[in-house]
Amino acid sequence: MIKHDTASVFVFHRDPEHGWRVGLIKHPLFGVWMQPGGHVEDDETPREAALREACEETGLDGLRLVGTHRPPYLETTDTTIPMQLPVWVIEHPIPNGDNHIRDAHVHIDFKYLAVAESAEQVTTPDHPFGWFTREEVAGLDTLDDVRPIAAALFDLVEAQVAV
Repeated sequence: MIKHDTASVFVFHRDPEHGWRVGLIKHPLFGVWMQPGGHVEDDETPREAALREACEETGLDGLRLVGTHRPPYLETTDTTIPMQLPVWVIEHPIPNGDNHIRDAHVHIDFKYLAVAESAEQVTTPDHPFGWFTREEVAGLDTLDDVRPIAAALFDLVEAQVAV
């Protein structure tokens, strides 16, 4: 079966009134709320794809990936460039195809955690976008993995931002 690398990012913002909120898009094909993301292009890393897709799909700017860091003992050299690791890597079967491949295939999704310095959109997003509290996410129509991953990241984001 064909496997494609994809990258997605759970974007959080700390609102003075509501505390941490997660930014989700309403996916045009699936019709549910989920994290922004998409296919990794041939000329980019999963990290670059996650940031590109998040900016395009949400209209946000100035996103900062947080969560897992490169080992301190590994320095950048002419032949080695350490990269920030995703929070999770998950295999998603796509049984009915998508807008890239019509046939069944698999997405290998590199899931990142990011923080938005501002909740204000600077461009028109590609998809409907909203900010949600932990309680609101619990009641949203989402893909199966979105609620438990978002819940885990609500617990993690404060500690990761402090690092």
